[in-house]
Formats: sequence, C-alpha cells, structure tokens
Amino acid sequence: SHPELYVVMDVKDENIRAAAVIREYCPDLMDRFIIQIYRESECAPIRELGFEHIIYTLYALPWKEKMDTAHLAEFARDHELLGYTFADVLCQREGYVEEMKRTGVPLYIHTVNDPQLQEEFFKMGISGIYGDFGNKPLVFTHRNRANISGTVES
Repeated sequence: SHPELYVVMDVKDENIRAAAVIREYCPDLMDRFIIQIYRESECAPIRELGFEHIIYTLYALPWKEKMDTAHLAEFARDHELLGYTFADVLCQREGYVEEMKRTGVPLYIHTVNDPQLQEEFFKMGISGIYGDFGNKPLVFTHRNRANISGTVES
C-alpha cells in the first residue's frame, strides 16, 4: 500500500471514456487518480463519474484562451480544481505566472528536466513540475508538499 501515490491521467482523446473505464474496473482506486482535463466541457462529466481530483491542462487551448487568466480564475473558483498545468514557455511571458497565481490554485508546468531550471520556476511560484528521464516513468517534482485538496504546505 502506498497512500502517498497518485496517478495523473493524461488522455488527450476520449478522456471521459477513459475515466469511465477506470470507474468500471477500478472503483476502489478512483480517489488515487488525478484526471487532467483538456476542455472545460470535460469537468462536469468527470465529476459526475465520481472523480474529485481534477487538473485543467492548458495544453490544447488556443493561445487567446491560455492568455485569458481572468476567465481561468473564474473557472477555478467555480469548479474546485486541483490546479492548472501549462507549458514552461508560458512562464517566459511577462506577468503570466503572477496572473495565473490569482486563480487561487496550484500551478504546474511541463516538461522541465533540468534541476537548475526547475529551481527558477519554483522561485516564480510554480507548485510542481512534470519531467521525464528517458525510459523512466514520469517524474513529478514539488517544491513544497502539496496535499490532495490543492493547497500547498511549506
């Protein structure tokens, strides 16, 4: 048993169907899955399936929607997100991280493997970083310990 283990589900197509399969075949493990949604319209169906932990990835959004941080903050307030995740290059856009912090949820970025760069992003206020190392599994690094409710503890 590993109570600290969570699986971040990253299914770009048929996300809702994949979550339904988890619910059907692994109902006792549903609370161990963090579902990444790619569209706002996926949030309600994922919740209706019984999943509580949702990260909204901005990966597939058009540029204009990624930049609409006021709307993203409103969506986070209305939908109890575990966080937002986005590409590290958005951190280079002046003021973006500061604006995203106003969403009130943890911010995660992908994909950064360099420990020195990771440290720079943590200093900006990024909560966690997706990375990969060749044929090893996905690595998720937290600057602080984040609990599953979406709050970050020092």
